[in-house]
Amino acid sequence: MKITVYKDLVFISRLDVAPCLHKEFASFFEKHPKAVVCGPRLEHKTRVIDSFRNFPKFSDLIIKNVGFLRRRYVQRMRRYLLWDINMEKSSMVDFVTSDFLVIRKDFWYEYACNINWKKPNADVLLASRAWKSKKQVWFMPKLLIELKPYESKKSLKDIFEILFFTARFHFLNIFTNFRTYF
Repeated sequence: MKITVYKDLVFISRLDVAPCLHKEFASFFEKHPKAVVCGPRLEHKTRVIDSFRNFPKFSDLIIKNVGFLRRRYVQRMRRYLLWDINMEKSSMVDFVTSDFLVIRKDFWYEYACNINWKKPNADVLLASRAWKSKKQVWFMPKLLIELKPYESKKSLKDIFEILFFTARFHFLNIFTNFRTYF
């Protein structure tokens, strides 16, 4: 992960950020004062990467990672991965993945600089901190970034860590005033 700072913004990405994008994101944050995290549309060979999502339920992660279940529970994946999102306008989402994130610098120093970005679900943790502090997370489909191919190999330990994090995440949210996703 590369962490780049530009004026009041922190970019987290696995690729270099073009300077023209800095200005686009800066103007977006000026127009949306409650927004603290956003992500652009990511594509690889004209295929949109589902980098914008609803918070996962425990079963969503199992279904997503098991091929035959993913084909069996298409509607469930449609809800979790937001397949019906409008690609013509910016939208608030539960979270955007850490493939490419833009964060306000003040929010970064207060809530995000201590997150271990090598861990699975760092992006979910960031978004939950944003929503708990009554801030917003946005997806910007008009800004398109072409991703280079990469292999995302998850070890068995990573998968169990993701499942444990999700179970803990939902358990804790039952007992708080945080948005409920059940």
